[in-house]
Amino acid sequence: MLRVMDNTELAIGRIRSLRMVHFYHIIKEDEFVEAVLAYYDRDKVINLCILDKHYDKLLDKLISVYESEKDSNWIIVDDYSKKILEAALDYDQTRYDEILDNFVQTDITPYAHAGYMKDFILPFVKYVIEQLYQMNGQKLLWNPVFRDWFGSGEISAMCEENKLLFPYKIKAVSAGLYSIDIGNVLMTGNKLNISISYKEDGLKLMLNSQDYPIEGYIKYIIINSEMFCIADISIGGKQIFTDSSKLEETDKIFDLTNTMESIRSRVWPELRAWKLPWGLEIYKKEDVTGYCFSNDACDYIYAVSYTDIDANDSTDYTIYNYAMCIYKNKISGENTQIDFCNLRYGARGYYKANLEGKYYLEQTE
Repeated sequence: MLRVMDNTELAIGRIRSLRMVHFYHIIKEDEFVEAVLAYYDRDKVINLCILDKHYDKLLDKLISVYESEKDSNWIIVDDYSKKILEAALDYDQTRYDEILDNFVQTDITPYAHAGYMKDFILPFVKYVIEQLYQMNGQKLLWNPVFRDWFGSGEISAMCEENKLLFPYKIKAVSAGLYSIDIGNVLMTGNKLNISISYKEDGLKLMLNSQDYPIEGYIKYIIINSEMFCIADISIGGKQIFTDSSKLEETDKIFDLTNTMESIRSRVWPELRAWKLPWGLEIYKKEDVTGYCFSNDACDYIYAVSYTDIDANDSTDYTIYNYAMCIYKNKISGENTQIDFCNLRYGARGYYKANLEGKYYLEQTE
């Protein structure tokens, strides 16, 4: 099917040769955000920030063209911008060899990941819904049995003597970013949209609805090696909940299956961990952040590795090395599987060429 491109997307696709590339930061929406300015094809210029629609496409294009032209003498690149471009083109595979010890590539379909999304996403969603009802003085008792088919299903709960049904649909948008539509929250027929992003500095949940005047966010963010919960939720423009509290580190971590524990010990040999109210654990070590959830049915880890290129004391630029989902079905006893996610932008080197979008399965003797 043919798709209509806007002028910016068309311009990005036409970039053939670079004259100058400059990465920098601007203040937008009260925070520092990444931006890039590029001169190309003699007399053309393009300038986007990370909040713009086609920023990821532009960054991938600039990295690709730079890779083919970097040995020429006509591209003007400052030291900071060059560090970013070179980090994105890293072809060092040693960090991946250790992870993939005793794993082989498999042709399993992408639907496998969709089958496990509910175990990773729904506990957070249910926790948020519980808090919304609790603010109204109502307590929910969840039914542990529910229906799910690759991210679509229905959960239910008792509220006093009433049975509430919440149909939902989970969509994996990109690496670490999920969109959830869930119905009947606070009002019959209301469709609440929730987006959850799992990033290197913590996770963020945004919620809003076109049917009900609710909006807000809940963040669990790592700041200066400490974990904080920062939240703000309002209904009809009136703030109903706010939080800014520090979470203490946990001494107890999940008792995972042998293979999952082996992977975790290799990726996080010395880790810090925080356990969130609905059971999710966040692991942190240097340039790797991991999110782990375990229950009777499965073990699930989402891990993201990154490199920060420092601009100054207050800003840096993040280049992602990898993003992967690791899961083990405890009920069926299937072998542990690793899915290497498609990164929106960032790494183009070894990861893009050899791992992105591929699946690996634990070897059996």
